[in-house]
Amino acid sequence: MASLKCINCGAELKYSPGAGSLKCPYCHHENPITDSHEEIVEHEFDANLDNIESSSKTIEVSLTDCNACGAQITFSDTSVHKQCTFCGAEITSPVHKEKVIRPESMLPFAIEKNTAAEKFTKWIKSLWFAPNKLKKTARTDKLDGVYIPYWTYDAHAESDYIGQRGTHYQVTEQYRDSEGNSKTRQVTKTKWTPASGHTKRDFDDVLVSASTSIPESLENLLKKWDLKNLIPYNEDYFKGFNVESYNISLQDGFKKADELMQETLEKDAKNSIGGDEQRVFSLKVAYSKITFKHILLPIYLSSYRFNKKTYRFLVNGQNGEVQGERPWSFFKIAAAVILAAAIIGGLYYLSQYYGGQ
Repeated sequence: MASLKCINCGAELKYSPGAGSLKCPYCHHENPITDSHEEIVEHEFDANLDNIESSSKTIEVSLTDCNACGAQITFSDTSVHKQCTFCGAEITSPVHKEKVIRPESMLPFAIEKNTAAEKFTKWIKSLWFAPNKLKKTARTDKLDGVYIPYWTYDAHAESDYIGQRGTHYQVTEQYRDSEGNSKTRQVTKTKWTPASGHTKRDFDDVLVSASTSIPESLENLLKKWDLKNLIPYNEDYFKGFNVESYNISLQDGFKKADELMQETLEKDAKNSIGGDEQRVFSLKVAYSKITFKHILLPIYLSSYRFNKKTYRFLVNGQNGEVQGERPWSFFKIAAAVILAAAIIGGLYYLSQYYGGQ
């Protein structure tokens, strides 16, 4: 990525989130960003599956590989000694040139780094039973803005299901209480009957990460995006931020999308079965009209190591939602359990002592 210099002081301009401009960090001179009017299109999945590299637009980027977690990051400079944004390990691999599929659309950062840092600090302080050293280890100066690659998929799905419908009914049951007296009570039982049928659904923008650098346990944060406001790819929005290249193929991405869509289709089958309970034994799905997009989404990421383990904290760069991994202090948990047991034991003793008088 070519750098842009400030016309006033010569410093490198950086993208100012939410402002729609490149801003000098020293004299605060701003250059408005001119957005492209390139159309954002959905590409046919089957037609591009075998030759996506030759049929899609490609760009040459300078990549640095992390030997620890495998992330491929495009840095805004050519330094070879950096800390990996994703796992915190030191990167010593040299920068190399590589052609990659150019994303066609993106969401720029809308949240400033200092706002993300405030959310990070607040989150760290809110953690119960966290080790005392955590606040010193998880520093906000390690918070980086990264554009993460994603695939989105559209599809028309039709499914045939076989299952059972459960209908509740009440029966009167006799039993004996603790004193041996005969009594009756109402018991709910379920009558199961065979069920089968056919459902249809159109899926729009099923979002799948094209990166293995973000743990699946944190991916829920990255599901809430306003994809209707995607803009055409524009490198001006990368100034001052890192960009990761995809390492999950278009085909493997659709396998994950299929899992997500099948979860929804199973719910559709249960809604179609009706009754009080449902069982789905088989679900045969056929997809058609499959299309895809390759996009970039913004996150602030802090990775920190504690007791030889890596933890990650994410801030959605569009809407500010947060999610993170955290260590636990087993000493604090044990102390809390002992204290709770002592309080319960004390209350029980008092109740027995005064209740017996």
